Amino acid sequence: MSKQVAAIGGTLVMDYMKWGLVIVLLGVGIVANHQYSSVAFLYRLLVGIALFSVVVAVALKTPQGRQFWQFAQASKLEVQKVIWPNKQETMQSTIGVLVMVAVMGLILWGLDSILLKFVAWLTSYGAS
Repeated sequence: MSKQVAAIGGTLVMDYMKWGLVIVLLGVGIVANHQYSSVAFLYRLLVGIALFSVVVAVALKTPQGRQFWQFAQASKLEVQKVIWPNKQETMQSTIGVLVMVAVMGLILWGLDSILLKFVAWLTSYGAS
């Protein structure tokens, strides 16, 4: 029993150390990018991509990272199941939305004009 607790505690400590390493590497990358701003952008970009790859690799070794990766894979499968509208359906939907926006705009403009005249009459503001 105590060996299981020690194993779980050791795993937890290792996970915290991995997340600490991720944070430190991200911080080092940000500071280094700022400090070496005189170096060509391409070189800084390549080093940044390499550092980011290491950070992602370390993060994926944690339970939260594995859980995130499983979620990303499941999300990808769900997106593949979506039936996307074709061009004609998209155009019809867009036209429908534009017509409804125009109609609602006219309705709100008319209501605003009526309320403005009512308030002006009520307060005698703007009366000649």
